[in-house]
Amino acid sequence: MKSLDQKTTLPAFFRLFIIAMAMVGVTALTGCGGGGGGGGAPAAPATYSIGGSVSGLINTGLVLQNNSADDLSVNTDGSFSFTTQLTTDTNYAVTILTQPVDHTCSLTSGSGKVASSNITSITVTCTADNQDAQGLYISNGDGTGTFNGISETLTDVKGMIYGDLPNQKFIFFDIGTNVLYDGVITAITLKDFTGTAVVYHDGLVVDNAVTVTGTVTSRSTISMALAANGKFAGGTIEGLFIKPASIYDTAATNARSIGSSALDWKSTSPGSVKMVDSNTYTTNFSVFSNDTYDFITDSTGTGLVVRCDHAGTLISGSTKNIYVMSNEVVTVPVGPCALTTTPNYSGMASIVADDGAGKGTEMWYATTNGTNSIFMILTR
Repeated sequence: MKSLDQKTTLPAFFRLFIIAMAMVGVTALTGCGGGGGGGGAPAAPATYSIGGSVSGLINTGLVLQNNSADDLSVNTDGSFSFTTQLTTDTNYAVTILTQPVDHTCSLTSGSGKVASSNITSITVTCTADNQDAQGLYISNGDGTGTFNGISETLTDVKGMIYGDLPNQKFIFFDIGTNVLYDGVITAITLKDFTGTAVVYHDGLVVDNAVTVTGTVTSRSTISMALAANGKFAGGTIEGLFIKPASIYDTAATNARSIGSSALDWKSTSPGSVKMVDSNTYTTNFSVFSNDTYDFITDSTGTGLVVRCDHAGTLISGSTKNIYVMSNEVVTVPVGPCALTTTPNYSGMASIVADDGAGKGTEMWYATTNGTNSIFMILTR
């Protein structure tokens, strides 16, 4: 017998088996976190941007969407890219949510499936519509012209443009110099317009064929060049419709008094209304339910009371608070009226201020009959 202190020699295959099992145990421990080995979460899939280019854009307001979400406002020409990126094999569908102001835009190559690169082939092509100059305007500059041989500096130009293109009617007047332009925009292409005007000074015609050119620089601003017996280079004329939500850009403010009240509109002082004579003022103004109006003006500039009665038809409900006045007859109720009473007058009026409750507190009024012009600012 072998003694106990003698070493037992194991067959070779037993030794290999024990070594293999030990290695399996180490591997199992490593897989369960033993030893701090690596592995972790799989890498995030790659994402790619969705975009393209815009051309022909002049005004603001263009809004694009991708897959009916991810709204993107684009205000200038050039490249665009949506905020949300997409992964490979994801569909995209770009559409126009909102057209820009006074533009028509179309879209090509707007849909597809993302591969393994950014999408840059979407194109948006915009064409500017002919601008609509309709609205109320006030001067943001001044100029000097020669009217009937008299040099005048125009510093307080106000006016109205009304009607459908291409023959939009306009009246611009300066309340400090009694100069009035009455004309028509005969053509407008995109932002540039041309027209003709009759010019009055102190209520009388001084030029019958004035060329008017201008540019609609924005929705609420125009730049005009005028001339009369010399030249007047106008500065920028800014509109009163600065905000799209302005009450003066929507439904007309109520200027009418239903009934027979004659005191809804009246001047606050003799100097608050201008008409031919510097001290002219109105005693009352009323518009009745049948849209006929009637008011009286008193002039005290000559030391005598010169009273004129104005009665005509006011077409209410016009857009941007501009009312067309037609078939106005000027008569002489008391004393000599300083105006030529025939032929009949036509023109425009507009409410440019209100009391916060939808009732007008200031009205611009201007009419002409080819011989005389009348303009006033009526306050309540």
